[in-house]
Amino acid sequence: MTDFTNKLPAFCAAVHQTTGEFIILKRGVTGYWPGEALGVTDQETADYFNQKRGVTSAQVEAMLIGSVFGFDVPGADPDCWEGQVR
Repeated sequence: MTDFTNKLPAFCAAVHQTTGEFIILKRGVTGYWPGEALGVTDQETADYFNQKRGVTSAQVEAMLIGSVFGFDVPGADPDCWEGQVR
């Protein structure tokens, strides 16, 4: 299988789709870290965090998939998400 980590940022921010909590995802690492230590909890802040670092929505989606299913599955390739996410 292909490892897509070379197409991903070192880390990004997202909002957990179930709990709504602000989370941090790290490239190549399964799972996530709660962002509560940063004092933020919403999508707008996650978007700002990523925008300032040049992280695309497609990369965030790929990181979400990779953090759950592994970074060698097709969904961890941001090219799969180009034009499909906001």
